Amino acid sequence: MTALTKWGYYAFLIRDCGW
Repeated sequence: MTALTKWGYYAFLIRDCGW
């Protein structure tokens, strides 16, 4: 997993949680 993929995944989780 690349750094961009990791951060993109975190950004997805944050958006999904509505932060």
